[in-house]
Amino acid sequence: MMISLIYDKRAIPIYWKFLPRMGNSNFEEQSKIFSQVLGLFNKYQTVILGDREFCSVKLANWLREQEVQKWIEIKKE
Repeated sequence: MMISLIYDKRAIPIYWKFLPRMGNSNFEEQSKIFSQVLGLFNKYQTVILGDREFCSVKLANWLREQEVQKWIEIKKE
């Protein structure tokens, strides 16, 4: 799983973690990884782009509690 900062039409990786298996991550893994970086950007509007792996209601509620401004799910192709 990778988290990147988008700046001037470029994606700059700022955090990544190799998960112990292939396939989708779960809420516990996702929230733990997001927690590592969200505090760094609390002065900025935060937008999360994710594919269908990140479409759980539990994650959306948690992100709202973390004051993430926008959540955009993109279709995996």
